[in-house]
Amino acid sequence: MAKKINIRGNICVRDRFGGSIYLYTHKRGFDTFEILRNAIVRGVERIQDEQYFTRVIFSEMIKDTNLNDVNDYGISTFVGENDIPIFVVDIKNCRILMEEGRYFATCPCLGFFWSYQQFLELKQDPRIQWLKDAYNIKDESNEK
Repeated sequence: MAKKINIRGNICVRDRFGGSIYLYTHKRGFDTFEILRNAIVRGVERIQDEQYFTRVIFSEMIKDTNLNDVNDYGISTFVGENDIPIFVVDIKNCRILMEEGRYFATCPCLGFFWSYQQFLELKQDPRIQWLKDAYNIKDESNEK
């Protein structure tokens, strides 16, 4: 895959009543696809319970980090800093969709949605080509 750069990102959990919680990462925006996939697999029995499933997603996001650190991760009811289109877990409709975040109206994957199973079956992050173009990332496997 392409070389990684640190970008800010969020995963949103939208509850049955229309409220949203944003789980923020300062450096792992490129990883939000895998974080969410791992959370779906690990938390499948709690996927309809937004309180538990939100915690499962956040646990996946912060695993392998220093839990005493006060930087790099956050939880909010609004989108703060963000450099990448956002995956939204729509609890009421049992699906994942894309949200613009703030600045990404040009991403072709906006408006797409997937059932949880369809999301797990995706071969790669649906934002990948847009991300490579937006951040001018060259695929290292093609460079000699």
